[in-house]
Amino acid sequence: MGFFSWIKSNDKKPVRNRFAEDGPTPCKMIAPDGREWIEDNYQGYGVFGGMDFYELLADLNPPQDRVLEDWEKRIYGIELDFSGKDVKRPKIVSQGCRKAWEDLPDSKIDPLQGYFGS
Repeated sequence: MGFFSWIKSNDKKPVRNRFAEDGPTPCKMIAPDGREWIEDNYQGYGVFGGMDFYELLADLNPPQDRVLEDWEKRIYGIELDFSGKDVKRPKIVSQGCRKAWEDLPDSKIDPLQGYFGS
């Protein structure tokens, strides 16, 4: 399985993972309700401060026809993220960013997966 990474919403710089030559990018993930998860040593697999990006995506956009089991949330979130649907997404920003979730664009997928390139 490859890495998951994003371009930060506030400064358009990639979130580097701990395996990258220049090391990890300190960042945080924020939700629409103001919750945030601080990450100092991003591993590259979508977990920020103990919260999985894709599980949070599933929680923010639950299916209308059923309740997801915990083990289904990550899979559903990944499918939802790549579906092209307009959904509420967690946003990845610099740790010092104080902008509100609604004042930031969505964090785009980093095509270099937080590892390759500069």
